[in-house]
Formats: sequence, structure tokens, C-alpha cells
Amino acid sequence: VSSARPEWVRDLAAPLLKGYDTVLPAYLRNEYDGSITKHFVYPLLYGLLLADIRQPIAGEIGLSQRAINLMLSERWYPTAYHFGIDIYLLTQSIFNGLRIGQTFIGVKDHKPSSPELDSMFIQVADSLTRQLLRYCHLWQDKKWQVIKAPIIRPDVKKIYRTPELPFDYKRLKKKTVQECRSVRPEIIRFFGSSLGKMLDCSFGKAPERKINMPKELWLQAVRKVVSKNRRLNKKELLAFRALFFARFLTFYKEMIEKSHEQAEQEVIRQAKLFRKMRNDFIA
Repeated sequence: VSSARPEWVRDLAAPLLKGYDTVLPAYLRNEYDGSITKHFVYPLLYGLLLADIRQPIAGEIGLSQRAINLMLSERWYPTAYHFGIDIYLLTQSIFNGLRIGQTFIGVKDHKPSSPELDSMFIQVADSLTRQLLRYCHLWQDKKWQVIKAPIIRPDVKKIYRTPELPFDYKRLKKKTVQECRSVRPEIIRFFGSSLGKMLDCSFGKAPERKINMPKELWLQAVRKVVSKNRRLNKKELLAFRALFFARFLTFYKEMIEKSHEQAEQEVIRQAKLFRKMRNDFIA
């Protein structure tokens, strides 16, 4: 993380002395960075858990003694020991009523995570869906309320520019199309004939293979995954990952001529769509 500063430690730790238990960073990052956050974790937290926490799987976090004791007393999933750790810590904080805050720390500039997206998505998706299943009696209850996670130290005086991020669209598209071929039967089986065929069509027809996964169709796929009310097996997670890549590539093409602010607004619109359809996840 080339943009890390000593002040980050101060900014993440200081709120703990004011009574917060879990403190996450709020920062600016390239519009194509943090794809799992933008298209999967953030929409689900915003839509289902009513928690507007913009960087829910940030690698930086502040934990109080109370939060640490809670985490050590709970059982962890295998994926929570890997890339599933961040969302595990946050959802444990949410479902156990800990006091959560966010603190602005500037810009996140780091080594691209693209090479690790394969395993990262699988582990994050497994960790998050397990937590949603484990605590479904809470977030599906009519008494579930909006989670307040204020930005404790907003910084509006400085002007920041998002870092550049190298991205090989053709390489990821080729990989996504290949992955789709291998998981196509699983997509049809898991998502059902009607939805499965629509999802399959989002990968386009040969030879052009124009991938098109609009956010409305992606929402239906995510809803199907959550509504299964069970842990996904390896084949199902692989099929789900292929759909995620299709959504990410579609977003990239849609935003390629847009500004960072416009891309961010689209991410928020997607999250609001998930919240609008929240009852569909519960029914």
C-alpha cells in the first residue's frame, strides 16, 4: 500500500478511545479497484443489512478490546482465515450490536488485486453468505433497523485524485468466457431454467462474445444465491464467480468514458436498487 501513512494508525485507533468498537476506513480509490466491494459486498450490506459502509472489506481496521474479545470467542469459518476475514469481522460487529464508525484516511493506492480476484471472490462470497445464513433471523426480522456507521473524521479540505490502475480488459474477458463455458451447466442447474438462460445469454454469442450483465440481472442472480438459505458448494461458487466477472466487465465498459464521480454514483445506484428490492430477498 504505497499511500499508507503513520496517521492511518492514529485515525483508525482514536475513535476506539471515544467508545467505538469497530472502525473502518473511508477512502478514495480508482473506479475499477475494489470490484468485489462495489458489485457484491457493498450492495448487499447497503440493501439487506441497511448499513452504508463504503469500504466493508478494507484491509485496514480498528478494533476495541470488546470487539477483539468477541471475535476470539466466536467460531470462524475456514474462509475467514483468508480473504473472508474482513467481511467476517464487520458482520460479526453488525450482528452483535457493536458500535461501528468510519474514518476518512485519504487515498488508497496499492498493488492491483486482479491476480487474486479468483480466490478472493470465492472466499469473500463464502464468508458473507454464511454470515447472512447464520444471522438470517436478525436481518430478516421486521424490527431490523438501519445501521449507523458515521464518518467520524471527515476530510473535506483536501483535494485528492484517484490513483491510476492498470487493467487488462481483454485478458479478463477471455478468462471469463472460458470460465462460463466450463460452468454453464451449473448456471442453468443452480439458477433455474428461466433465470439461468438469461444469465447464460449475458456472456454473448460466439464469435464476438459481447458480455452484458446489467445491474438488474446481477441483482436477480445475487438474490437467488442468498435465497437458497444454505451454503454454496464449490461448483456453485465457481458459477457465481463467472457471473460476478461478467458484471464487473459490463461496469467497466459502461464507465470507460465516465469520470470517477460518475462511476461512484453508478455504484451507489446499484446499491440503492438492492435496497429497493430488499423484500424480495426476505420473501
